[in-house]
Amino acid sequence: MQQYQSQKQAKLFLNKAQSVIEFLISITIFSIAFISLISLVNNYVNALKVSKERIIANFLAQEGLELVIAYRNMQTINGNQGFNSIFPDGTSTYCVDYNLNFTPNNNPCPLYIDQNGFYTHTRTSTSTIFSRLITINKQQDYAIVTSRVEFYNQNVELSTVLTSWLAQ
Repeated sequence: MQQYQSQKQAKLFLNKAQSVIEFLISITIFSIAFISLISLVNNYVNALKVSKERIIANFLAQEGLELVIAYRNMQTINGNQGFNSIFPDGTSTYCVDYNLNFTPNNNPCPLYIDQNGFYTHTRTSTSTIFSRLITINKQQDYAIVTSRVEFYNQNVELSTVLTSWLAQ
């Protein structure tokens, strides 16, 4: 009977040891899965941030094109000697804000957000990660307008062809 007791105890001890090993293995597997999940969520959040910034940059580049078009429209309607005198021949680069202020510049100008939520080049507003440069390549009767927005080490560039929409 004594031998039976020790065999039973040995089996019980062996089962306890296996339970501890199984528990450690399961904790290791769950830890690896949890760390992988955290890494996946972190990558997802970073991808969302980059996507948001790229979308904003795309809108700012589109706004740059629309500002040049609005300027062309206003100058033409006000009779300022037609399309050919609005933009000089050749290539010119500008910083343009929502007030249609054209500032000649060769480097992208930083964009700031004013208290109304508009992007501007006024340094008294809140700074952003974005900067924009408008390039106008004027040919004889049309212009190629390019709006380039830079942020971090990335950029978004949009172009359009601008023509005179009134007969000259």
